[in-house]
Amino acid sequence: METETLYIVLGVIVVINVVLLFMFMSKKKKQSVSRPKTAPNNQVQAVNYNEYNKTVALHHSSPMQQEKQARPYQTNEKTAMLQEEKIRPLSSEDKEEVRQQVSKKAVMETQLLTAEPEVAVDKEPVPTMTIEYKEKETEKSFPFTSSIVNVGRDPEVCDLVLSEDPFIGRNHAMILNKENKFFVVDLESKNGTFIDGERITGQKPIEANQPFTIGRTEMVIKVIGG
Repeated sequence: METETLYIVLGVIVVINVVLLFMFMSKKKKQSVSRPKTAPNNQVQAVNYNEYNKTVALHHSSPMQQEKQARPYQTNEKTAMLQEEKIRPLSSEDKEEVRQQVSKKAVMETQLLTAEPEVAVDKEPVPTMTIEYKEKETEKSFPFTSSIVNVGRDPEVCDLVLSEDPFIGRNHAMILNKENKFFVVDLESKNGTFIDGERITGQKPIEANQPFTIGRTEMVIKVIGG
C-alpha cells in the first residue's frame, strides 16, 4: 500500500513538472515573437558615432555657421524673396516716380546751363611808383618797389646810383615808403639834401610829385594808379 502511494506521488510530481516545462516554453516563444528586431551592435555604434561627429562639428563651428545649419530654410526664403523682387515688373506708381526723378534732373541741368555767369568784381589797381630824375639832360626813371631806396655813388651800397653827379656822396641819402607815405633821409652828406630849396637834416616827409634835390640832381616821386 505504501509503495502504490509513493508511485502515485512521483507520477503527480512528474506530470506537474511536464506541465510547468510546457508552460515555460510557450511563454518564452511568445516573448521571442513579440520582441522587436534590433539593429546589430555595429550598426548602432556607427549611427551613434555619426551623431557624435555632427555634434562635435556643430560645437566647434562659428555662431553664424551654427545659425545657418540650424535654420537653412531662411537663406532659401531670402533668396526666393530677392529673386521675386528682381523679377517683379514696375508698377504704375514706380514708373511715375522714375519719371518725376528724371524730370527733376533735367530741370536742374537746364538751370545750371542757363545760369548767368558771375560778374567778376574789379579789384583796385595796385599803384605803380617810380622815382623820376634827370642825368646829363636825360630823363630817367627808377622803379620804387621796395620800402627803402639808398641813393649815392657806390653801387655796392646804393640802389639808385648817381655816378655822374660830382656832388653826390658815396652813400648820400635814403628815400622811404611807409604805407604809401614818403620820406627823404639825409645821411649826413657833405653837399646836403634839399626840399623846396631848404637843406634838411635827418628824416623829412615829402609828397608825391613834390621835387627834392640830392646833391645837384633834382628828383620827384611819381605814383600811377591806385
